[in-house]
Amino acid sequence: MDADRIEIQTPEGFNLELTLAGLGSRAAAAIIDTLIIAAVAIVVMLPFRGQGGSLVMNLIIIALPISLFFGYHLAFETIGRRQSPGKRLLRLRIVRTDGSPAGGVAALIRNLVRIVDFLPAFYLIGMVTVFSTTQNQRLGDLAAGVVVMMEPKRAATPTPTWPEFAEVPEGWDVSAVTDEDIAMMREFLSRREKLDADSRRQIGFRIADAIERKISHPAVRMTSEQTIETVLRLKEARG
Repeated sequence: MDADRIEIQTPEGFNLELTLAGLGSRAAAAIIDTLIIAAVAIVVMLPFRGQGGSLVMNLIIIALPISLFFGYHLAFETIGRRQSPGKRLLRLRIVRTDGSPAGGVAALIRNLVRIVDFLPAFYLIGMVTVFSTTQNQRLGDLAAGVVVMMEPKRAATPTPTWPEFAEVPEGWDVSAVTDEDIAMMREFLSRREKLDADSRRQIGFRIADAIERKISHPAVRMTSEQTIETVLRLKEARG
């Protein structure tokens, strides 16, 4: 493992290499998110313009932007693709250090510690921590047990050889297949030609077996690699 990569072993026994996000890409994503939050805050605060004075109103004026800031990050890290708009644009994703999806508890911890990472201003403590940790983690990442990874570019992955289909097969339910599963399948398909025959067969079988547990489809005879290729093709076709 070098300074910008982490290699993990999946429960299926396949070594998956993740590219860690550096300070530059994380800062760019944070700037995009901050600009979005600022724009929304301005709109939200317009009705309260010039209404300061009472203690309650002053508390509301202070609490609204803070709640928006933390609510924005917490919401995007717990729903959908678990990416804020800034991270999605920069192709960054938060995952646990074992490669599994980061859940709601991890997102909550990560964003609570964001207060410390932001100190004394502009994420200074967070930037120092990213520089000084081997997995480019700020304090919130360390507390939550997560890392920020860069999603691979699709164009960089060699186009796999698909099974001979006239059309995308019907009756397949692949909705339970996660983004992490997709990354694992892509990694295998891009590296399989470099594996010896025995390793290729064993790893392909383990991945296909794990994926089969998450999908349903009509009875069909396929090799492990054909199953992986088919599921990946279906996920791409259905977005």
